[in-house]
Amino acid sequence: MIFLKLIFVLFNINNDIYTIEKIYDDHIFYNFIVYEDNLYVGSNNGIYEIDILNSNKLLLFDEDVIGPINSDFSINNNYKVTFLEPNFNIKPPIKLDGITDFSYFDDNLYVIRRGVLSTFKLLDYEFTPYESVRSITQNTIGSYNGIYVNDKKLSKVKFTDGQIQEFDNLIFVCYKGLLSVENEEERVVYKNISNKRTKNEYGKIYDIYLIDYPNFLVLSENGLYNYNHDNSKFNLLYLSESKNNPIIPINQKTDDNKLKSSFSFIQGDSYNILNLDTYNITNFPLNSNYNITDTVRCDAEAGIIYAISENKYLIKLSLNINSKKFKLLDKTTIDLTAHTISSFKNLIFLSGNNGLSIYEKNKAKMYSGFIKDEFNKDAVYLNDSQITFGSINGIYEFNDLNDFAKNLIIPDFKLKKFNNYPIIIFFSLLALVLIFLIFLNKSKANKNISKEILIQKIKTYIKKNLNIVTIKTLEEEFDIDYYQINKLDYDFNPGAYIKMLRNVECKKMFLNNKSIGEISKKTGYSESYLIKNKTRFINKKFKH
Repeated sequence: MIFLKLIFVLFNINNDIYTIEKIYDDHIFYNFIVYEDNLYVGSNNGIYEIDILNSNKLLLFDEDVIGPINSDFSINNNYKVTFLEPNFNIKPPIKLDGITDFSYFDDNLYVIRRGVLSTFKLLDYEFTPYESVRSITQNTIGSYNGIYVNDKKLSKVKFTDGQIQEFDNLIFVCYKGLLSVENEEERVVYKNISNKRTKNEYGKIYDIYLIDYPNFLVLSENGLYNYNHDNSKFNLLYLSESKNNPIIPINQKTDDNKLKSSFSFIQGDSYNILNLDTYNITNFPLNSNYNITDTVRCDAEAGIIYAISENKYLIKLSLNINSKKFKLLDKTTIDLTAHTISSFKNLIFLSGNNGLSIYEKNKAKMYSGFIKDEFNKDAVYLNDSQITFGSINGIYEFNDLNDFAKNLIIPDFKLKKFNNYPIIIFFSLLALVLIFLIFLNKSKANKNISKEILIQKIKTYIKKNLNIVTIKTLEEEFDIDYYQINKLDYDFNPGAYIKMLRNVECKKMFLNNKSIGEISKKTGYSESYLIKNKTRFINKKFKH
């Protein structure tokens, strides 16, 4: 087995890209085996089945078998530690030395490294390493190492604490001050420094929005300004209540990156709407317990906003314009916490210091820790079908959100229960009566035949159903419990008989140059198990 693993390592041509999902370090893990399309791992606490349909949770399969295991779930007394050096493509890159076993199974990668079990999933996105990305647009990146426009590094500013915004050929960089880039020409519009000319009068600038050229809405620590790009003048529209109580804008841009007729924002316990024609502001009171840190409005749901509360809850609010009151509709815990919220159709993306989580609105389910990394606040770019996130390690890019949303599987999601209880009860009782009658008939039939005939019937059934048969199916087919079926005859062990027939069939088909798929279909062994054990099947003599 180790020899085959080493051969696989040398000739590994798997080009798939994986990302870390889970780490199990509470036990010492030894090796993997595949049996009947399930993956098992041996440990110092017993054999575990890895539940691939339930976020790779570990299910204790046999607590009595301690240590490395053979393919028949027995203890491998000949196990020797061998360090492997496979070439995995993992992003963000992770140092994986001291690997003693690994397995590709059902689009996942499983690795045992120094006794620790790590699970990896296929990458649903592209990752590009960068040094702490703070802001992203279609053609710009603001990072700790500099600001890049069309891959060209700007010279007049070295970093940004605020947002970068693109408006056709005009780009603004909010770096506490404000810089414009037009036709590759950089111009400092406003420096956030204290001197006789500026007097730091506009405060730190965080973001800028297009109203109608040449007018822009500027968000700063001091409040909201109308900025005229033709004459470089700032006019105060709204004075902030406090620099310690920041203005939280609500995502409301149109497809052309232009504001609509109003600008909505939250400050403290007030939801505010700024009319961009009259510059009048309408206020709506907010419950102080919400403690909102970021929010987004979804165009598909009129009057609904989603917000991050206290960095650890996702709340859904509805606004009644007539009563000027908000109603809390839903509240969901964000296990990893979050500071930035963005949305695409039925998906809510929640990025934070501990990772990226995704909330599916239709299912009302949270996928916690879809990506494990430290994401920077407001480092998100979203267009028609693409979303990009900036972290301290680089850029994560989802290129086809429509396809991603369609294929996203939320762990532990189950459909809501059907509430037609009378119908369910009726058919359930009817099914129980029928099952009882069938079992009663089988039981009578089995009692009237000898052990020799019953064993022959069992053997015939096994041969006809070799690819799907298990001890459990034999118990159900012949109405015999596990103890009885194994005590029919001293020389007949049904489990060993099934395995022997499968092994004989595998050897015969391998020698006849049948494909892995054909052998798997005939015997019930998984393709990955057959690949790993091909040499053993061919060379070993099996007793018929």
